[in-house]
Amino acid sequence: MGKINILFFFEHLGIGGQNETVFTVARALDERKFNKFICYTIGGIYEERAKKHQIHLIKIANLNTRDLSLINFRNIPKHSYIVLKVLNLIKNFKIDIILTTCNYSYVLGGIAAKISRTSHVWMPGALIKTIGGVFGKLFPKLGLHHLADMFIVGIKTMKEELINYDVNTQKIKLVPYGIDLRLFDHKLSSEGIRNEFNIEKDCPVVGIISRIVPDRGHDVLIKAARKILKYNIKTKFFIVGDDIKDGTYRKHIEEMAKVYGVYDNFIFTGWRTDIPRIISALDIGVLVPKDPTGGVFLREAMACAKPIITTDGESGAQRSWIKHGVTGILIPPKNMDDHLANAIIDLLNDKAKAKTIGVNARKYTEKYADLNKTVKEIEKVFIELVDK
Repeated sequence: MGKINILFFFEHLGIGGQNETVFTVARALDERKFNKFICYTIGGIYEERAKKHQIHLIKIANLNTRDLSLINFRNIPKHSYIVLKVLNLIKNFKIDIILTTCNYSYVLGGIAAKISRTSHVWMPGALIKTIGGVFGKLFPKLGLHHLADMFIVGIKTMKEELINYDVNTQKIKLVPYGIDLRLFDHKLSSEGIRNEFNIEKDCPVVGIISRIVPDRGHDVLIKAARKILKYNIKTKFFIVGDDIKDGTYRKHIEEMAKVYGVYDNFIFTGWRTDIPRIISALDIGVLVPKDPTGGVFLREAMACAKPIITTDGESGAQRSWIKHGVTGILIPPKNMDDHLANAIIDLLNDKAKAKTIGVNARKYTEKYADLNKTVKEIEKVFIELVDK
């Protein structure tokens, strides 16, 4: 059997948790077995990274975020154009498998795959019900699961949701999304980042790494900070990431920090490409959206042996990674700011507990979230699909 041609269809190549996961898999696939292509409609940071790793990159349109709405009838001509472009790529590059990552690429890529009788794999980054909007509501009602030949999911909760939507269990592959444990090394020094931001050695650092958008928990951390600073006035808070739109929400978050009187203790770093170094400087990681479903930062912090505090939401998704008090800390989704403050103060006050949780978290990622294991499992899925 010759090389398998894989087309990764991204709606955009901007920073995002699932983009990072899927791109990491794409670059790590065995080049002796796979030819890798990426198509996309909106550019971003992964353009340069794809070129660096010699992945064939094809921009199929110049769209903006408004063009990505699947329910805006004015976008139908653009959607049709995208499907035709993907069909051309499938034909010209003799694509064996198309892999999609989000609702937009899933639907349009799925249509192209059906027309061309090409195998289609969806690798979602969140529970369908948490995606929200019309897609989340119509996915089960319209039988949209028929657009995919295989679903690769990172946590058990996502598999259970698909089964509830009448997806055949044979079409679902549970593969914990892995981390490159060589990059996210628990032995990395924190000195460089602390020096960059003039942080003294005895200053605790708490951080969140995420796009600055509503419902990611930045506001929760700001509210919690006031109580934390009464315990330790030196505590610093990293907000790593930025607003993906016009900057309005970041301004709102910064203004909120000023109103709560904690702004001077917050460091807004903007986008960073040296995430392993940033995490090395943290004492505690925070990931507190109302109902999270995994999260790349969660796995990265665990790999770096950092205790992480996250939300035990309604879906229970975080329990796939976090055993409370062992590999991390789970807090309830109600009154999160108070629970978060107490959890942070507890870990700052009990350094032995914090260290033990971090060590356990690293061991857990070594066992369940090693990128090499993830890639091998996904390669098996691709080969089995082509063999069929």
